[in-house]
Amino acid sequence: MIGVYLYDIFGASAGNKSSHPKDESNSITNQRNLIMEYIKSDAVLSTYTVREYIDDGISGTRFDREAFEEMMTQVKEGNIQVIITKDYSRLGRDYLEVGRYLEFVFPVLKVRYISVNDNYDSNNFTGATGGMEVAVKNVINMMYSRDASKKVRSARTTLAKAGKFIGPQAPYGYKRSESDKQKLVIDEEPAQVVRLIFEMAIDGKKYKQIVRYLNANNIDTRVQYKEKHGKKWNHPRNYEIKQWSATAVMNILFNEIYTGTIVYGKTACNAQTGYKSKKMNPDNWIIVENCHEPIVSKQTFEKAHKVINKTTCNRTKEQGSYKKSIIICGCCGKGLVNSYGYYKCSCDYDPSKYNCRNVRMKTEEFEAGVMQYINTTAAGMLEHLQIYKKKRSSSVELQKEIDKLHQMKSKAEAKKFQLYDDYTKGIVQRDIMVSERTTLTERIGEIEIELHELESKIQLEQCINKAGEEETIELLSKMETFDLDIIRQVVKRITMYDDGNIQFEWNVDDFLQVK
Repeated sequence: MIGVYLYDIFGASAGNKSSHPKDESNSITNQRNLIMEYIKSDAVLSTYTVREYIDDGISGTRFDREAFEEMMTQVKEGNIQVIITKDYSRLGRDYLEVGRYLEFVFPVLKVRYISVNDNYDSNNFTGATGGMEVAVKNVINMMYSRDASKKVRSARTTLAKAGKFIGPQAPYGYKRSESDKQKLVIDEEPAQVVRLIFEMAIDGKKYKQIVRYLNANNIDTRVQYKEKHGKKWNHPRNYEIKQWSATAVMNILFNEIYTGTIVYGKTACNAQTGYKSKKMNPDNWIIVENCHEPIVSKQTFEKAHKVINKTTCNRTKEQGSYKKSIIICGCCGKGLVNSYGYYKCSCDYDPSKYNCRNVRMKTEEFEAGVMQYINTTAAGMLEHLQIYKKKRSSSVELQKEIDKLHQMKSKAEAKKFQLYDDYTKGIVQRDIMVSERTTLTERIGEIEIELHELESKIQLEQCINKAGEEETIELLSKMETFDLDIIRQVVKRITMYDDGNIQFEWNVDDFLQVK
């Protein structure tokens, strides 16, 4: 089978729309047409089954692209024998990673790679990958990606300072203007819901009370409203639960966009990789007022916040500091709360769809059951640790072997690059360079396998040293009072189901399977 990989960094979301029913970018459509013509013109390739893998709107410097990973999984399973892209840049724009795939991954997996516009076919370069020409093109692609990222970021900053809306989706209560796609206008039906939420907050209603009212009156969420009006919801997360939540209500109440103000730069994002890095200091935010018609006045916004802050302060004093719960509802996935003598689910989803109201247990009964299970399991862990410690090899010796293999790998890789250099200078003939590089590639592959095995062992050692040293485990085995701070050191999640069953997920489950 042929894996046709189609990729566009900007994608349909950037406004480059086509008439294709899936709203893919014109670039994707053009890539498909070019590659399919190439396949049809080749007597051998035209006999293969073709499957497309499309990543539209994701940075090429990243190799964790969903469709790319799916394609590589099929390659590893032996289902794909040929991969075709329009050019090298469609495979990726990180020249080191692209080089790794061309030099090592594809040859090891015995997959043929074709770059149409670069006139490259790995079948024509047995034991090599096209020499310096390929390397130079990949470096140029990466430089282009960096330059394009800077230009995109600069353009977006300029638009933000001008008060233009450049978000992927209009906020709930707004829609894009027909005459100016970067300007928001009020969408009256959901805007009424936004006003209602602010009014209820000013009246002192808590998030949960607002959520109950919205769900009880079947008021459409953002997703439901868009789908009802035939609009596609372009968001990576899967919104299966189409119910109002406290988070959704809070996001509306804290979003200044409803006062006509646009705020950008709250988080810093690496424009090349697409990974969000950190929250930014408010002093560096771009804040532009009076960008569009407000749904609520600034006075209403501030009044709602005064009530919210007062309620939050009172609740914080009563409940003390908050830590993310590791005790989870088995129906909806939300954290359980300990309130009025019961552990129970904190959500307010439709009871006809989610049986969360039955996820409850008396505090004493729950904590006693958890303690008994943890005491018994921790004692078993200690016993397993003692047995394993007698059998395990020294981590120091393992690390020495790993360091030695890394040195061998580095030397082999350096020699490969030196062969390239010698070949381009005319010091080494091409057939000798190809032969020696093939031998080095095979040796590097063998070293990679040895390293993987040894590193797995050392990780096991580190896992045991970190989580299995007797201090914490022994403390758990003798613990007499319920202490969640100690429990969370080795327990990742405790899930309670509506039938009363409780399931534990351990941080140390990778090396101890104690039930």
